[in-house]
Amino acid sequence: MKTKFLLYFFLIFNYSYGFSGIKSTVDERVELMTIIAHLAGDEAFNYKFIPEYISDIREYFSDYKNHEVIRTASNIHNQGFAFEKVLALAVNIKITDSIALRTENEDYFRNFKFFDSLPQFICQLNDFYNKTDFKEFFKKNNKLFHNLTEEFDTTIIDKINFDWFEEFFGTAGNYEIILSPVIGRNNYGIPMLDQNNKRISYAIIGLVSNYENGRLDLDAAIGQDLIVHEICHSFCNPVIDSCLNDLFYVSRKIWANQYDRIGKLGNYGMDGAMYETLVRTMELRYNKYKDVSHIISRNIRDGFILTESFNKIFDNYENDREKYQTLYDFIPVMINYFDSIENVITYDTDRSPRVISTSISGKTVPFTTTEIIYTFNKEMYTDQLGLADGKLGKESFPHLNGIEWLDNRNLKISVILEPNWYYSLGLYMNAIYNANRLPLIENHEIIFFTE
Repeated sequence: MKTKFLLYFFLIFNYSYGFSGIKSTVDERVELMTIIAHLAGDEAFNYKFIPEYISDIREYFSDYKNHEVIRTASNIHNQGFAFEKVLALAVNIKITDSIALRTENEDYFRNFKFFDSLPQFICQLNDFYNKTDFKEFFKKNNKLFHNLTEEFDTTIIDKINFDWFEEFFGTAGNYEIILSPVIGRNNYGIPMLDQNNKRISYAIIGLVSNYENGRLDLDAAIGQDLIVHEICHSFCNPVIDSCLNDLFYVSRKIWANQYDRIGKLGNYGMDGAMYETLVRTMELRYNKYKDVSHIISRNIRDGFILTESFNKIFDNYENDREKYQTLYDFIPVMINYFDSIENVITYDTDRSPRVISTSISGKTVPFTTTEIIYTFNKEMYTDQLGLADGKLGKESFPHLNGIEWLDNRNLKISVILEPNWYYSLGLYMNAIYNANRLPLIENHEIIFFTE
């Protein structure tokens, strides 16, 4: 029997480099848009990883939860105003004496059903911003934002080699790293043009870790992987967009049996799966001098089985940069690779570990309960464990009194519970592996009430 350590994961991101000059920030435009999505009930913007901040939002804006901009945001949600589109709109507005939509990226929004509603939405947004004195709300949280970005920069940003992106992709990079306390465990990479038609790579990172006493408890390796991943989206998505016609049929052949899997794990269509395959392969290139087995295992678990073999063709890219000056020059080679795949991609999800039972069998348990036993279907790697706040937030995370592997299939978590309280406890899928280093098939969460 071994007692193991606990990893908490909390991530947030915005603009900046450490020694390279970049620093993260919390952006007023992003907070404005994510708070509107939060008040409109969008689940992707309703996490409680910093409960004090969420409570402050709900109290400050309580008189405006039925404002017309909130109703419009709710109405156009089904027209595509969700996930990265909310953040894309945020970084495409400018706040001066009033709020206006910048025009440099109009073609991006023109493809979405909610495009015709944008003039009305921006008008309502101005009214909401002024009537709520949103600028004052943002200012009064400056101390919180400073603490978040300072910790993130020291732990994450200062350790990333930002020069690699321009050297590898062959095109200039301009980065803004934005931390958003509202978007929870979601993260977004968004390429956009600024007012000078210069491309900006936005990496907007949500909170997936523990926040105590004004400080973040961050896992540096996971945080760096996330930043690299989201910045790569800004370089890779336009490359895939430029050859989608050539990839249309092959993408549907490759993922015909995997659509349910990749769709469940992210907001992916078939085209999105191509973005993600290239981005995840670029993560391997960035980390090529490190052990990348955990990244490959995670990709396999998520249905992106090709990344390991796809990665190998980029040896030619890096060895002949005179011929392949940018990734666009390498497109024919990538297309030939995908065309050479004859069989539908299939992954047997039974290979991955999963929780098959817990000792808490009902939704209501005695508050005198002192332990929770998890039983897994596979022999587990017992040197690492990732617990996370559940959907109910940090205030519902139980007080821990010990963590112990009883054997390689059974995990005991000792807890101290209070009566008449809702609790939620999650297992983080990217930090729990079986003995073969395949990660947990999906996040696992239990929610229960004590009596």
